[in-house]
Amino acid sequence: MLDHLVITETNYTSFADQGVMDELQKSGLFEIMGPERQELEQFKIDTEKKRAKKENSLEIAKKMKAKGYDDATIKELTGLGLKEIGGIKLI
Repeated sequence: MLDHLVITETNYTSFADQGVMDELQKSGLFEIMGPERQELEQFKIDTEKKRAKKENSLEIAKKMKAKGYDDATIKELTGLGLKEIGGIKLI
C-alpha cells in the first residue's frame, strides 16, 4: 500500500503526507518488495517534485499579488486555482 486517503467534499488527508505510511514502514510491520518497491520510490520522487513545484508557484503568486496582479493573471501564469490564490496572505 502506498497511501491511504480520507476524502471529504472540500478536502482530503493523505496518510503518506502526514508521515503515517513512513512510520508504518519503519515499524517493520510490512516491507514492499520487487517492482513495487521501485514504483514506490518513483512515486515518492514524483510527489516531492509536485510539492516543490506547487510551493514555488505559491511563492511566485504571493510576489505577484504583492505587486498588484489580478487573480486571473496569477492563475494563468502560475497554474494555481483561484481558491489557492485567494488564500494567499500578504505579510
